[in-house]
Amino acid sequence: MRTSKNKNKEVPFRHITIIGVGLIGGSLGLAIKQRYPSIRITGVDRKEILKKALASGAIDHSTNSITKGVNGSELVILAQPIGVIQKSLPIMAQHISPTAIVTDVGSIKKSIVQEAEKYFPKGNLIGGHPMTGAETSGIQSAQSLLFENAVYVLTPVSNTLSKNVLRLAHFL
Repeated sequence: MRTSKNKNKEVPFRHITIIGVGLIGGSLGLAIKQRYPSIRITGVDRKEILKKALASGAIDHSTNSITKGVNGSELVILAQPIGVIQKSLPIMAQHISPTAIVTDVGSIKKSIVQEAEKYFPKGNLIGGHPMTGAETSGIQSAQSLLFENAVYVLTPVSNTLSKNVLRLAHFL
């Protein structure tokens, strides 16, 4: 994600939800807020992590409820461990807008995509993997420049809508 001095650019999403606000999720939140301060970011995680994420400015709102967190979101970023993402998908699918884009940051795609295709058959799931990280973890290690000059791989599946892939790729 590149930073920009022009913070008045057209906002690609009005509301983003990040489920899992650790190193990657928190860094995404910080980078998004730096580039697009008006985007509303809701964080979903444990209470103690959310408190730190709010204090750092990575998120604007917090909840420990996936169902409340995805309500009204246009983009949902799953930044949890792989097994937790798989357990979150059926819960989230019942409460997310059918037009919302869902993406993950997991390093393993096959199991996530196979599970997600069951719950998101309308083509709004786009697998993703940012090729970045740090030796430390957690929201306390999040930094807005973590994605600077990093490759971010998107892995759409056969039913993924191309307009969603283009929208997400342009945003990233």
